[in-house]
Amino acid sequence: MTDEFEDYYLFKIEQNISEKKIQKAEEFLSIIEKNNNSSLATYEKAKISYLKKDFETCIALCRQLLGRNKYNPLVWNLYGHALFALGMISEALEAFTHVEDAIETPRSKFMIGLCYFFLNSKEVALSYLRESLEMDKKTFTRMLLNLNKEIGFMPDDKLLAILEDILL
Repeated sequence: MTDEFEDYYLFKIEQNISEKKIQKAEEFLSIIEKNNNSSLATYEKAKISYLKKDFETCIALCRQLLGRNKYNPLVWNLYGHALFALGMISEALEAFTHVEDAIETPRSKFMIGLCYFFLNSKEVALSYLRESLEMDKKTFTRMLLNLNKEIGFMPDDKLLAILEDILL
């Protein structure tokens, strides 16, 4: 398969993922996989697994990708979210720290803050969550809402108290 064809199929995968058309994205992915076992195809497969809430498969694919290139913040981010979804908080914190080392974003700060919260480091959690909010209030709010929508996470009273403290 030429690079031009692979680029087209990767574009179609991304387009269908953004439109939440997972089955269609999987169809395009299968075409690439039959002809080429690239890291990009593996990454797309990991994203589709995450969206299907198949977190174990997502983690396995991310580990495979990190074995090839341990410096990719996109893979570390996806890996961190899948680990978090399974309650593997210490491992998720490590993954999000790799993201933060590569590029500081309100999303990575938010997730690091949540990890510290669940690891009972409330002051450190508060610091990261505040930084996330200060960087981009809209992203901070979206991240909080998406946790519930994507993985069924609902903040408990302690986390709500921290978030209230940040917002006030």
